[in-house]
Amino acid sequence: MAANLRKTTNPQDIIYGAIYLISNSKLCVLTDYEHVEPQSVMVESEGKQVSANIYIFSTNRTPAKPPPAYLNTLLDGLRQHGYGEDVIEEVKRISEQV
Repeated sequence: MAANLRKTTNPQDIIYGAIYLISNSKLCVLTDYEHVEPQSVMVESEGKQVSANIYIFSTNRTPAKPPPAYLNTLLDGLRQHGYGEDVIEEVKRISEQV
């Protein structure tokens, strides 16, 4: 299980996270690890539209809850990037819905 993105028709849906600037060589390493080619999308970050690479996985997989260690890593990352406890609780809630 990973932190997969899921397209919805609700314009109020948002993704909590961070955008990282990495070198092409590191992107190649990440792509080898993910076993899928990244796709470029436009995202809003701090009120601006920017291009970002994302990894989109097959939608025929059965959704599953993330392992506790994985979820804790995600939550720690959100805290490191300044997200408040309201967001942390929302991500926990969403992870339990799977």
